[in-house]
Amino acid sequence: MSDSERTVFAPRAGAVSVGTTLNGIYEIERLIAVGGMGEVYQGRAIQTGDAVAIKMIRPELARDEAALALFRREAAALHNLYNEAIVRYYVFTIDPGTQSPYLAMEFVDGQPLSERIKEAPLSLDEVDVLRRRIGPGLHAAHLLGIVHRDVSPDNIILPGGSVARAKIIDFGIARSSILGEGTVIGSGFAGKYNYVSPEQLGLYGGDVTGRSDMYSFGLVLAEALTGKPLDMGGSQVQILEKRRRLPDLSGIDARIRPLLARMLAADPAERFADMSEVAAWQPQAPAAKVAAGKSPLRAVAGIAALALLAGGGFYGWTLLNDEPPRGDTPPPALNEARSEPPAQTPNPAQAQNRVPELVEPPAVPPP
Repeated sequence: MSDSERTVFAPRAGAVSVGTTLNGIYEIERLIAVGGMGEVYQGRAIQTGDAVAIKMIRPELARDEAALALFRREAAALHNLYNEAIVRYYVFTIDPGTQSPYLAMEFVDGQPLSERIKEAPLSLDEVDVLRRRIGPGLHAAHLLGIVHRDVSPDNIILPGGSVARAKIIDFGIARSSILGEGTVIGSGFAGKYNYVSPEQLGLYGGDVTGRSDMYSFGLVLAEALTGKPLDMGGSQVQILEKRRRLPDLSGIDARIRPLLARMLAADPAERFADMSEVAAWQPQAPAAKVAAGKSPLRAVAGIAALALLAGGGFYGWTLLNDEPPRGDTPPPALNEARSEPPAQTPNPAQAQNRVPELVEPPAVPPP
């Protein structure tokens, strides 16, 4: 996508003036963003006062059937998509007074993830929250046959600066397989070059599915964690070549590196099956820690065996266990000749601080 087609957050003279009403339902309040094909305004619902975002086609494109088809397909594909991590789409219509086509949607007041990353990288915990928030949202879209095709830090908004409330915006170039129309902008490239998947460039069969969004989201997570995008740009030849192999992840925290390596596999078949697996992924404990966790147990078992062999049965058992015995079987008693169990199982904590009592011999009656 060229610079002229990217959505930017900068004011400029819009086609619709402040105070304009649309269909008697919405009122325009201010211009908030400009893209290659349209402008986005903040407005309000006249009857309720609720804030809305209103996307309008640029005046010079308002009579372009291809541009109108883009808006219609965007609205049709996403009208029934409900997920907390995806901006809600309300209605697409044409205002009879201004003859302006517009799309009304949920107004998301927040900071783009791209701006947040410029301030400072996200912590590993924040990146994990972002993964588990955006992952299910993309999965919900994919289940409806919708592929975003432009997942990037610019298109993830943080309401109130909260990663836990992140929302995906700008499905304007989304592909809907349900509509049976291929991609809404044709079969060519869609998205920003640094976040584009190999299959969007025609590699590995060129079949753009939900795994394409998975690849792009993997690049977003890597950038959020390091504070800078992975080097995926360059000339056309370099861009293609970098998509034929796994990106360099040596600078990524080792705890999340296996996840990103799977998401960023060059061949889509080697990635996770879908975004639900990305959202549910759990890091595995390093082998060294697992081994270290077992060694103390082996040491305790060995000491316990020595204690038992030395004749300290019950004392050794209570000394080396932090928990009371489990089950109905009492620990071995000092006096094996006793047939009845002890009246009360000693508390292990008390047993550690006293010497076991000796068994008194039976009293001998006087002659």
